[in-house]
Amino acid sequence: MRMRKLLAVWLLLLSLTAAAQGDHVKLLSWNIRDLGGSKSDVEITLMAQVMRDYDVIAIQEVVAKDPAGAKAVARLVDVLDRTGADFDYRVSNPTASSNAHISERYAFIWRTSKIKLCGRPKLLSAFAKTIEREPYLAE
Repeated sequence: MRMRKLLAVWLLLLSLTAAAQGDHVKLLSWNIRDLGGSKSDVEITLMAQVMRDYDVIAIQEVVAKDPAGAKAVARLVDVLDRTGADFDYRVSNPTASSNAHISERYAFIWRTSKIKLCGRPKLLSAFAKTIEREPYLAE
């Protein structure tokens, strides 16, 4: 499981390295347990305080079983935008896990002044049969 998440982060890093063309990019990868409706406004604000100085944030364990996970990412980006910088984000579809209770979503958040998204992020479905939660890739 840990290797799978490292693969997703490394794929993102490789893409960022090419896109940044020598610019310094600060990356944060955070496994936020059950990011969804259970996170209070205080918790979302605390997370945003940690994240505000990063250019790219990769989040694991966004709740997949209902829209609360994607809504929590939107709340987080709203708080980040109030720090004076513009951020954008994408949330993956639920992973193709063997059990709906272990399926999750991923999210990428990025500072729009430093990072430009090329195309649409995607789950790497080629790994769905060999890895419990396939990686999410953005370029």
